[in-house]
Amino acid sequence: MEIMDIMTSLFDQDEVTRRVIAEHERKAEKKGEKQRTLEIAKSMKTDGLKPASIAQYTGLTLEQIEKL
Repeated sequence: MEIMDIMTSLFDQDEVTRRVIAEHERKAEKKGEKQRTLEIAKSMKTDGLKPASIAQYTGLTLEQIEKL
C-alpha cells in the first residue's frame, strides 16, 4: 500500500469517527431536551393544568402526559 493510500484511508476513518461522534452528540442533546420537556409537563400536571393544555404547550401526546 502506498503512503497516499494509507493517508486516504486514515482520513476516511477520521471522517467516519467525526460523523459518529456528531450523531451521538445530537442524540444525547435530543434525549436531554425530551427529558426536560417531560419534567416541565410533570410540573404543569402537578400544578393542575389540563392535559390538553400541557399537550398544546409541550408537544407531548395525551398518553405521554397521563403516564407522568
